[in-house]
Amino acid sequence: MRGKVLAMSLVLLTTAPASAAVTWGPARQTYAPSRPQMYAYAPAAITEGGQNYVYTCHNDTPGVITDHVYFTRLGVPREDRSVLRPGASGWDSTHTCDPTVIAANVRYGQTDYRYVMFFLGTDHANTNNQIGVAFANSLGGPWVKHPEPIVTTPFGPDMWGVGQPSATTINPATGELMLFYSQGGPTTESYFRYVNVGDMSRPVVGDPVRITNEGLGGDVLHNFDVAYDPSRDRFYAIREAAPYPADEPSYISARVEVVSIDGASVWGGTGRWTSEGFITSALSGFPRNHNPGLLRTVYGTLPSPNEVTAVFSVAKTGSFPESLWSYRLWQSTGTLR
Repeated sequence: MRGKVLAMSLVLLTTAPASAAVTWGPARQTYAPSRPQMYAYAPAAITEGGQNYVYTCHNDTPGVITDHVYFTRLGVPREDRSVLRPGASGWDSTHTCDPTVIAANVRYGQTDYRYVMFFLGTDHANTNNQIGVAFANSLGGPWVKHPEPIVTTPFGPDMWGVGQPSATTINPATGELMLFYSQGGPTTESYFRYVNVGDMSRPVVGDPVRITNEGLGGDVLHNFDVAYDPSRDRFYAIREAAPYPADEPSYISARVEVVSIDGASVWGGTGRWTSEGFITSALSGFPRNHNPGLLRTVYGTLPSPNEVTAVFSVAKTGSFPESLWSYRLWQSTGTLR
């Protein structure tokens, strides 16, 4: 369960903007597990060929808190199954979570692949998180894991580590992409790296570039998903936003925010985020709105320059683990002004 330690370590002071650039439409439920005592959160939502898909952090056995990556084909016929599970041993043997999926050409072993999944893996309950990578030729898998993490934690096993990845494609033909992620240690920060997975016999992982927190009202960017808008050369992100609630569960947010920033600022580690709009209980009807994602194309871009669709996790209040069983996915589409 990857969100607790990082979120609780922050001192957050965000205030709402005077006006927002997104006009939200009605919110509705997108996905709920089919059995009791199951959870689904941290969505990676994709639209491709007129069909929508979502990957989630999801348990596979009712009442058992072990994170798998689930794949769900929304609509009819519906598919819903685990496609990436914890390893039998090693660095990701406790949880696999936080999927992000994009299209890029990859050569791994003697096989060519079309899709790339980055995910959080750990051999601890809430700490020692690292980022792994897997490959497939279909959005539904089968997914083939690389045996080692592609971004390792710079800290000891008692700290949160790195995770919550989100990726966008730079050049799908050559396997070049941008990998965004959160890092939790003595402080919480977010970074991106240039990554080239075109030839996995010699992958390229660039140096980390810190992403600015300017414009977030004293908040720290973390637990976010990114989509690129090529028409504006602008990155849109959806994130958990402060203030965090005092009642349980206090480790997930009550609201999420869509923010944006120009492309040059991201590459340079500079600039200032612009708030585009918040989703709160007034829209969803739930006291917790958390672990959000954006509906994206397979290349990590906005499907339309005129709107943004937020796919976010909701929850009820209450003690753990009862509140966990209420994790469901909702969504709202907003018009960009």
